[in-house]
Amino acid sequence: NNNSMVNAIASQEFELPIRAASAMQVGAISMTLEIPAGLVNVQDVRVNGSNDPVVWAVNNNLMTLGWYSSTPVNVTENGNLLTLKLKSTNAFTVGQSMEFALKFDPLNELADGNYDVIQDARLFVAQVGNGLTGILNSASNDGLSLSNYPNPFKNSTTVSYALPVQGKVTIQVYN
Repeated sequence: NNNSMVNAIASQEFELPIRAASAMQVGAISMTLEIPAGLVNVQDVRVNGSNDPVVWAVNNNLMTLGWYSSTPVNVTENGNLLTLKLKSTNAFTVGQSMEFALKFDPLNELADGNYDVIQDARLFVAQVGNGLTGILNSASNDGLSLSNYPNPFKNSTTVSYALPVQGKVTIQVYN
């Protein structure tokens, strides 16, 4: 799931966290990610809370990675599981965006501290934009919802919201 924005410019080093949707204990990771190889180079990958190395490789637009540890890591809800250290290329121009996605592969899995597959695990990764501004696709808090279209956007967007009860609304937009 892609549910937030990170801004970067051409030739910039930045970190992109991959977050867990729910709290979990993780002892092993196997995954293949689709990455925009022409727009970004992977510098490093680490599992947050672990000193054990992540084995990773990039081939065209696919990045495979694997990690296991005898000491599992505990990840909180919405907490960072992995961090990708990236560097955007000169081809990443203003107005462009990059998306990172899990490629369908039967070998994709997260395993708990006993190395049993974590069923229905969900991960979040931000979209990376160059000079773009965005709003979470579907922010929600006790019946309050906020969305915008298009997202991401550069010069203008349409904001829609719903309240759980009738009330006064003030919307502030910051650059």
